[in-house]
Amino acid sequence: MLLPVLIVSSLVHLYSIGYMANDPHNQRIAANQSSIAAFLTNRVGDSFLTLAPLINEDIITLIGICLLIGAMAKSSQVGPTPVSALIHAATMVTAGVYLLMRSSPLIEYSSTVLILTL
Repeated sequence: MLLPVLIVSSLVHLYSIGYMANDPHNQRIAANQSSIAAFLTNRVGDSFLTLAPLINEDIITLIGICLLIGAMAKSSQVGPTPVSALIHAATMVTAGVYLLMRSSPLIEYSSTVLILTL
């Protein structure tokens, strides 16, 4: 997934630089704040995805909750700019859904995570 995401996001970034080069209002404060909020939301999701599991009797529940929070953060959409909306719709939303589908055998063992997912 790294290579397709890198290629698509690079192409959209290059296109947006040329497209917005002559725009006199390209430094709008609301768009900048929205992009920062989207970036921080993704970093929170990444941090939950990379948490190492603690040695605990409820380790499956802990892992499932961390995966669920990571998938929700990756799939959330907090005021994207028009360019980031394309990237967001193409990669991040499906990444969260794909993550939950791939980890469903693990999630099935924890009724707590199944209820939270529902």
